[in-house]
Amino acid sequence: MVWGTSKAYQFCIRSIILLSLPCFISIYHRYHLFVTKFTLVLLFTSMWVFFFLEEMEKVGEKNKD
Repeated sequence: MVWGTSKAYQFCIRSIILLSLPCFISIYHRYHLFVTKFTLVLLFTSMWVFFFLEEMEKVGEKNKD
């Protein structure tokens, strides 16, 4: 099974992020220290997940050959 990062998948991720931005901004004014830490953790986690998916996709492509 290949973990594909298709255009539709990327579009869904981007739209979810864009839709959640106003919520983050309103929450940020109340709990800015917590939200800053949470956002950093979320950012690093998502970077790691995307890196992992890219590696899995490369492994899947190698196994096809």
